[in-house]
Amino acid sequence: MSTWPLSTSETHICLSYGNPGAALYLPKDQNSKWIFAKNHKDIPLKALGHNIVEYNELPFFSEEFLNFPSRTLQEKYLKTNYSDIWVPRDLLRPYIKESGEIISTYNMHDALRGNLLAECQVWDPKNRNLSPKMLCFVSGENSTEISLATIKNYNTTVYCNNNTEKKLKIPRVSEVTKSIFSSKTPIRQVSNSSIYNGKYILLRNHTFSALIELIYQPLKRISLKNASITAVPLVIIENYDTENSEHSDIIFDFSNKNQLVVINKKGNWSLWNIEGRYRTIEKSSSNVLEDIGQNDGWWKMDWGSSSKSIIVSGRRKTGLFDLRDPSKQHLLYSLSNSDNILDFWKTSQNLSDFFILTTSEVCWLDERQPGKPLLSWKHYRSYDPSLKIIIDEYFGNFNLILYSNINPIKSCYQFSLKGNLPFSSIFPYELQNSQNTSITSIICPLNESTNKFESNNESKNDSRFVKLYSLGSEKNIVSQIYYYADNDTEYTFHDYRFSQSIIKKSYKYINSSSESDDNTKKEIEKKMFYDNDFRLINFSKLYNELVDVNNFIFREIFSKNQNKETDKIIENYEILTLRDIYIPSEKASFDEIFLDLKNIFQTYTEKGWKIYSLIPKSQKLLGFIDFASESDSWNFKNIYDTLIKHWSKISSSNNSSEHDERYIHEIFKNISIELGISSIGLKPPKSFMESKNDLLDISLLNSSFEIDKNNTELENIYPLLDEWEVGVNPDLYKFQAIDKTVVNDNIALFYEQTSSAPPRLTSKPLTVADKPPQMTDNINDHKFLSQPVKKIKSKRKAGF
Repeated sequence: MSTWPLSTSETHICLSYGNPGAALYLPKDQNSKWIFAKNHKDIPLKALGHNIVEYNELPFFSEEFLNFPSRTLQEKYLKTNYSDIWVPRDLLRPYIKESGEIISTYNMHDALRGNLLAECQVWDPKNRNLSPKMLCFVSGENSTEISLATIKNYNTTVYCNNNTEKKLKIPRVSEVTKSIFSSKTPIRQVSNSSIYNGKYILLRNHTFSALIELIYQPLKRISLKNASITAVPLVIIENYDTENSEHSDIIFDFSNKNQLVVINKKGNWSLWNIEGRYRTIEKSSSNVLEDIGQNDGWWKMDWGSSSKSIIVSGRRKTGLFDLRDPSKQHLLYSLSNSDNILDFWKTSQNLSDFFILTTSEVCWLDERQPGKPLLSWKHYRSYDPSLKIIIDEYFGNFNLILYSNINPIKSCYQFSLKGNLPFSSIFPYELQNSQNTSITSIICPLNESTNKFESNNESKNDSRFVKLYSLGSEKNIVSQIYYYADNDTEYTFHDYRFSQSIIKKSYKYINSSSESDDNTKKEIEKKMFYDNDFRLINFSKLYNELVDVNNFIFREIFSKNQNKETDKIIENYEILTLRDIYIPSEKASFDEIFLDLKNIFQTYTEKGWKIYSLIPKSQKLLGFIDFASESDSWNFKNIYDTLIKHWSKISSSNNSSEHDERYIHEIFKNISIELGISSIGLKPPKSFMESKNDLLDISLLNSSFEIDKNNTELENIYPLLDEWEVGVNPDLYKFQAIDKTVVNDNIALFYEQTSSAPPRLTSKPLTVADKPPQMTDNINDHKFLSQPVKKIKSKRKAGF
């Protein structure tokens, strides 16, 4: 392999920002006489859509903890009854703070914590076949459990700005099992082979390492809910088998399935030959990597270019061991400065290549050239000890992603071989939608076997789609879809062709927008909305029934005499919706809501209120509810039942998870309640309508009203002048403002029964004839006159 020219002070080409890196002069090249180690002609990773929370483990609280008294009560109780053993909290506060910092630091970074998320499959011994790919991850409050998550593919269309589209099968987490394996101590590693995915997983905790086989027996169909899954330990290597030292890493030969290697905190690795399924294994070889004095117990291993060699990395050195002669060590890489090795990754396309992540740079190495990195990039994130790397290999390119459990930013580096020269394919960049920290991240390609448009003659010009899964500290799984494309290519979930036509038309007819333009734009927005979620229900029919109605006729319900008058358009639109005066609790059941409605209806009908249906007479809500019968008028649980029934018909094809169903049922409940209480109107009696002229506090009015302060209509004063006795001197009277706290008894009674806002009724000034009797009878004695009140204009008519 050719190398770049080095100066006398350089050991390898270390790239950084601000310069093009090393260069070679090629006089025979007609296009360019110079080539540089930095190449800017490759394609980056771009985000498709947004981050999706695939699974979120709810916090665990035991019943004993929930019933436990507060700390303040504990202190008072101990101080009163056990003063001899009570310790003031102020004395313990520094220790509590220090303990919390230790726990927080441990959660963010643990040197012995390996991968906690991996792909796997489950073996069916009866039918002798493997399940589709699943996700295996560490769960539980104390990371002592292992859970499985099935992955279902959904047909989705993505659109490109060059007027092309692709049919994808987007994987989503469908079902999550409870614990299939429990450990007494925190689990520190769950791994599998990225090439040979199968029924085996590796597990490591504080006391042992194990090779586990996943076996299941389906009961009805291929579903975790209807299957018995067993995690069978095939091989268990205890700490006392490796010099009574905790293990740091474990690897397995997934291709030959007969060798397992374990390394402990002291750097002592051991090879175990596995013969048979349950036979006792015997240790065949071991060796200690040199210079372990400055190591914190972190070691990492992987297979070399053959199954007869392994690569072992510590904080300072990386060595190659031949399993046939384990006493010999070949040094591949070492650090002479204060840096430490944080992670290393073995590639699958070229078995001789591997990458090392240090506290200052990312290094690309070849085991055939020990001690001479091919290229390296400085990442300037030396403060972060939780940095890790994953690599996606694409047509000879190594796309390396740095992620962290402290910093959510993910950095991307690309390396490639062109001829025999190593290049940096593109400048390092921040990966889009880097919003979450991660303990472990894995990359799953989408276009190798899951895309219908995939063909055997795939070229580098075809966009490749991958999905990045990340496991967070709270045991939540977050995913993001990425694709490889140049700067001029963009993929989205909505069709570019429709959006471009609207943009062109808007510029052409910017001064003459029409109703048809708005309708076309609405159709495009609706299509974009549906494309982003392929499981939505089309509620456009319901919307048109409720809103786009020309003949909006109210029909009275709960009325003894149904006559033609109730079918007429109500001239006075001062109608309250049930939503204006009643808001049920979020946790209230339908039965509790119906009981509240019965009480409200009984109380209001006795006082002369009339209850109306705001649904057009000729329409049926959702096409099935008829308000001909009294019970259906307000028993809107029918809406909920129909929504669930409709969802059940389509849920089988969508394979919704248990978590999706719970949220869907909650959403449908809220929809049915909102539709139900918003489709019932309450009209006050005539006496109440007359009493609306009483003054109401201006603060009771909401933002849907405005006060006209500039115009005082003179006709409000004319009734006062008409009742004024001729010859009476106004100077004999003392004028004062009306007491605004006076409220009609009917209004007060109405609000005592409800805790909601008052009815939205317009107010007009009080005349002498409208005053209470004690005012009008003795007006001359009390020398009291009313002042006109400014008229309040309503922006809309109540009830709509």
